[in-house]
Amino acid sequence: MNVIQTRDLLRGDNEHVFFKIKLAEGSFVDERTSIVIWDDANETLYAICMPDNTSLDTIYAYNSGVPIDKEPYQRNLKSDSWIYQVYAYTYAQIIGLVTVFNKEKTNEFISTVASGDALEKVQEQFKRLTGRLDRVETYLCGDYSNTDKDYESNIY
Repeated sequence: MNVIQTRDLLRGDNEHVFFKIKLAEGSFVDERTSIVIWDDANETLYAICMPDNTSLDTIYAYNSGVPIDKEPYQRNLKSDSWIYQVYAYTYAQIIGLVTVFNKEKTNEFISTVASGDALEKVQEQFKRLTGRLDRVETYLCGDYSNTDKDYESNIY
């Protein structure tokens, strides 16, 4: 996966597009809840995250790897202290990017990564699968056939 190309095509110039980054190991990094640094020069993704489970009874003593008693920890914890984790992943570990649907950006991505007969086939499939996603009626109208009322719709 070309991480830089995929990220830039899907995000474009919109800084409000956030990714949930799927890693080969099975975990995710979520840009909405983590501080993410894309280091393109070194092809490394840095993520500053709160621990997966931030409750005090799961905090471990970092020297021994043994769970510590949370009472002394709570007594000694400063009010402005936060426990966080810093991760570094190579771009080779990134296997997917999850983001909100944007038809225009997705079409740009398809046009960039596919070509020839494959391009036409993928574009047709994409059009078929997403054709109704941008219609207001898709979200406002349900399936009337399962109700006792006699509804009629001229939407379609």
